[in-house]
Amino acid sequence: MKNNYEFSEIINSLDKNEKKRVSTLHEQAINLGYAPKISLVGEKPGNWKCEYKKKKDVLYILRITDDQWSIRCKLFNLPKYNDVLSKCNKHCIETLLKNSGDCGHHGGGCKGPIEFSINSKTYLRCRHSFMFTDLLDEDIDSIMDLLKCEDSYNQ
Repeated sequence: MKNNYEFSEIINSLDKNEKKRVSTLHEQAINLGYAPKISLVGEKPGNWKCEYKKKKDVLYILRITDDQWSIRCKLFNLPKYNDVLSKCNKHCIETLLKNSGDCGHHGGGCKGPIEFSINSKTYLRCRHSFMFTDLLDEDIDSIMDLLKCEDSYNQ
C-alpha cells in the first residue's frame, strides 16, 4: 500500500476551478511554514485528508470526499482578530456560520467553544469545527486573511 501521496494526486478529481482554489490555500499554508500531511480517508479510493501542521499546531484540514472538498480551520485565536472575520465577504461568513457547530466538549478533551461576534451578534462555536464548504473564488482571499492571522498567533 502506498504511503506517500502527491498533492496533485489528491486534487485530481476536482474540476479546474476547484483545483485552483484548493491549490491557492495549499500554497499559502506552505508559505506560512506548514507541512502538508496527506492520508487516505476511509476505504473508498479518492477520499483524502491533508493536515497542514507546523510544530504541534494544525492550521487547517483539507478533506476531499466524493469529488467535493472542504476545509476545517483551527481558528483557536479568532477572538484576537475578530475584526478580520467581520471584514470577510458575506458568502464566506455565511458558510462558516452554517457549517460550524456547537461545542460538545469532545468527551472532555476540548477546551470549549470559541466566542466571536459579527455585526454585534455574538456566536459560540466549537474550536474544532470552523468549516468552510462550497467556496467561491471571492471567499479564498477572506479565508487566507483568517489563516494568516491565526498563524501570527501560533508563533
